[in-house]
Amino acid sequence: MNKFSILTLGCKVNQSESATMRGILEAAGLCQASTGEIADVCVINTCTVTAKSDYQSRQLIRRAIRDNPGARVIVTGCYSQTRHDEVCGIDGVTSILPVNQKLDIVHHINKSTSTARDCDDISISTPPYSTERSRAFLKIQDGCNNSCAYCIVHVARGRSRSIPPDQVVGAARSLEEKGFREIVLTGVHVGFYGHDLGETRLNSLVRRLLRETSGVRYRISSIEPTEVDDELVAIIAGEERVCRHLHIPLQAAHDSVLERMNRHYSSSYYFNLLEQLRSRIPGICLGADIIAGFPGETPEMFEAGVKLINESSLDYLHVFPFSKRDGTPAASMPDQISSRDRDARAALLRDVSARKKSTFQSSMIGRKVHVIAENSDGNATTCKCLSDNYLNLRIPFGLLNRDGTAMAIVRKEYFDAPFAVS
Repeated sequence: MNKFSILTLGCKVNQSESATMRGILEAAGLCQASTGEIADVCVINTCTVTAKSDYQSRQLIRRAIRDNPGARVIVTGCYSQTRHDEVCGIDGVTSILPVNQKLDIVHHINKSTSTARDCDDISISTPPYSTERSRAFLKIQDGCNNSCAYCIVHVARGRSRSIPPDQVVGAARSLEEKGFREIVLTGVHVGFYGHDLGETRLNSLVRRLLRETSGVRYRISSIEPTEVDDELVAIIAGEERVCRHLHIPLQAAHDSVLERMNRHYSSSYYFNLLEQLRSRIPGICLGADIIAGFPGETPEMFEAGVKLINESSLDYLHVFPFSKRDGTPAASMPDQISSRDRDARAALLRDVSARKKSTFQSSMIGRKVHVIAENSDGNATTCKCLSDNYLNLRIPFGLLNRDGTAMAIVRKEYFDAPFAVS
């Protein structure tokens, strides 16, 4: 049993955990199966944020079983945590690995089938990390204490638990030594980091990471609007090694919908925050999640929200049609929106996002950005790069330093399809 594969769906937390499991398995002497090669062990790291994610998880499990006859098929992640019986019912699944035991993958492979489903504390060890990506996803926190009406993730992941700062710093140093030029600080509720550790908070962690590493840049993953404070803004504005990019979930742009969602801010609070960020951090890229067709969202509410978004400082949207999650308050709310209307609203929001993204790209022409190389995609003259403010660019190889970084003046031709609305 010496070949393994890991298939991953979902968020950056899952991607971080999959890279960690890969590092652990390689350290234990296993080899990752090449493309098309049959694996002895298949790990499927699933997601359950929407009904579509559940469907994709089932498809990925069945594909792994089909393509790897005789393999030990281990399913983990939020879908298997919340839909344990469904996963057990898929013929060919060997075992389910609880989300809090992903770092114990080698022991799980070596023991009998596990059916545990508890959500205890995360491991405090600093495991190896292995990926082909040029950026590393460093999980600093897991779980969530919020109870948003539509979300099942806090059920799958449990309450918020923070990785101790010494461990985070040690992992960041190790990643920098391996040659990573960007570390994305990830978690289910990143802005709540440290609330279970006494006086430590996200801002103090970021300042310590900057002091105790030398060249790597840091990107903060999705963070709640109520947790973007003046100190964090000052850090981003004043530190070149902290990326000028924040993804701040909006979820709805109408106060009555936000209240039904159990989101603890108003639309005016959110959009005023964006204006402050735009004025204090030149060139910052601002993104948001938004749910289309939440129960009780009337056409008038939706239209008013779209108007606010169009007038706002947002540069892109991640759009999700509302998806019922069994066990959440929203699943049984009255005034459910039809799937047809949800999809139509989502399509309109994606068009809004495409236009705003094009506007942001255009605004950056002629401005200097810090980029890191991601891959060449077989192109002989340019390399796919990501800027600190989240622009995907194709930079000529001659402009890149030996470590794959550069300070580049943005040119229109650096965009694959500049200003295209799709």
